[in-house]
Amino acid sequence: MSCTNTPITVGYWLGYAGEPENVPLRSLRRDKFDYIHIFLFETSRDPHIAIYHDYLTSSKYKWEEILKDAHELQQEGTKIIASILDNSYNMKFGIHLGENVHQWARTVYDKICEWEFDGIDLDFEGENQFDYDIETKQFNHSSIDNSKRLVHALSVYFGPKSFTGKQMSIVTGRPLLEIYRQTYELYDYTILMCYDWKMEDLKCWWNEYIKYVKPDKIILGCSVEYGQDGPRSYAYSNTSERIKTFFEWQPTDCFEKKGGMMLFHVGIDHCQYAKHICQEQKNKK
Repeated sequence: MSCTNTPITVGYWLGYAGEPENVPLRSLRRDKFDYIHIFLFETSRDPHIAIYHDYLTSSKYKWEEILKDAHELQQEGTKIIASILDNSYNMKFGIHLGENVHQWARTVYDKICEWEFDGIDLDFEGENQFDYDIETKQFNHSSIDNSKRLVHALSVYFGPKSFTGKQMSIVTGRPLLEIYRQTYELYDYTILMCYDWKMEDLKCWWNEYIKYVKPDKIILGCSVEYGQDGPRSYAYSNTSERIKTFFEWQPTDCFEKKGGMMLFHVGIDHCQYAKHICQEQKNKK
């Protein structure tokens, strides 16, 4: 991503989502996102497999259809990113990869090139995924070291330190992960999952992240599947008015603006807000 105070829009499309109203990927051309992150690709410890799409295609959308739709969106200017999540019980990137980590990273790159995608997104969801043991909640240096090695291996092929043109982003929630402090310079942009944040939460964590990266490399994320009348309204309080508040917010202590907005589960969009936000972002360019 070229960060020049030009806001961008990112949409996460959930291929595995089983809701009848979840629209196919090609339908997102109506919103004209800058980036579509296809969620999610699982990880394999086999360095010759690395990532696979079994869960992504476990519902009604087939892989061939997803690929075709992705390429059509690319022709209209949208970049397509593979969002990778370690979906295992331990949820720790790089665990037990050992010396195979470089082969693993190369396999990821080869697959992204084969699929003709524009890059990858690493989904670092929570504190116990990297910084703590998931059972004991104790600080886990081994997990951090494993994850750091994996991210550095990927950075040879993806992100601002590579020379391939393929991008690498990270999406994460609070708190600020130790692994992020050690790898922040390897990502093109950072997406914050602000799904259940209040404004004071946003300001607090924003001030932590800008210690490492510039404001225009940080994108705020809201979930558009949750609303007052949505099927999961018990989980998050993302009304369209609340999303609008986060969309309009800008840091006041610097000249640079935030990088843009991310909307999660844009295939369902119970808040009916994706089109509005995308259009508003275009008006700001």
